[in-house]
Amino acid sequence: MGMDECLDQFVQRHRAPAAAAAVVGADGAVESHAVGVRRRGSSDVALASDRWHIGSCTKTFTAVLWGCLIERGEAAWGMPVAEAVASIGGRIHPDWAGQTVDSVLRCRAGLGANLSPDQMRRSWTDPRPLAEQRVDIARQALSFPPDRPGRFVYSNLGYVVVGAAIDGLAGTTFEQALADRVLKPLGIDTAGFGPPGEVWGHPARLRLVHVGALAGPAADPSDPHSDNPAALSSAGTMHITMADWAKFVSVFLQSGPSLLDPGTVDRLLQMPPGRTAGMAMGWNKPPYMKGVAYAMQGSNTLWSAAALIDDERRRAALVACNDGRSRVLNDTPRLAVRLLEDQ
Repeated sequence: MGMDECLDQFVQRHRAPAAAAAVVGADGAVESHAVGVRRRGSSDVALASDRWHIGSCTKTFTAVLWGCLIERGEAAWGMPVAEAVASIGGRIHPDWAGQTVDSVLRCRAGLGANLSPDQMRRSWTDPRPLAEQRVDIARQALSFPPDRPGRFVYSNLGYVVVGAAIDGLAGTTFEQALADRVLKPLGIDTAGFGPPGEVWGHPARLRLVHVGALAGPAADPSDPHSDNPAALSSAGTMHITMADWAKFVSVFLQSGPSLLDPGTVDRLLQMPPGRTAGMAMGWNKPPYMKGVAYAMQGSNTLWSAAALIDDERRRAALVACNDGRSRVLNDTPRLAVRLLEDQ
């Protein structure tokens, strides 16, 4: 079955506005397609060359940037959290002495899942530079002791703390360091942060805690609430074309571009020893997906995205959809599996 037919079936089944996908192979060739419309109820056709929001799939970009800092001697594996954020000032609780940036990237350091509701409200309207905002968020988070470190808690807050560490260690902002050390070397020029202008996200009409149901209206990108606050850029606010996202994911393939040493890539993909649940540094190792070695998912509640790497690390499939309903998000990995099998 062709990619367009797979995407069309997905869009029709979920009555989603649009979906896009890409497959990248061992030779680096990328095939990308899109079907549907940029906004529900419009006739404006969505394109694979449009920018698509990938939500928490951004975390793998942050992890790769951390790997770049390590290879440049600006950071180290096993670096203590307190050492990594030494430049932010303030009082760091002494119990953080036993936690490392590795454990933060694996969401096992004892940081909470998200900013507090009050922090979220203030962040949406905070006019200060993002590096200043990240410093305040990290300083507040680390002033308290870690909560049951070693336990897996998926943490956007943790990746904001890593963003603050990169601000200090790289000698520039997280965003600029990502552009200079990851995106430009890979020939990626469509990545940015916040809601993309051309394709609009769609929230669920009804949301109860983490479950969103019923198709909702398009969210105007000029509305700050059409994405998470900008201070979460290192955790999950990236948009990018499917072809450029595929270029990035190819870093993790066996024959991928030489942005990082193979040992660094292996370390980023390494699951915590002896753990059956959790994640590596942005990626997960799904136990029940035949032929899939690694997977990731992302959503800002208005978009859904997923990427999979096959068990030989020779091919990858990526999917994005401008619909944040839970059933759409849950089905994106299944669509990616089909694309791996069919293409």
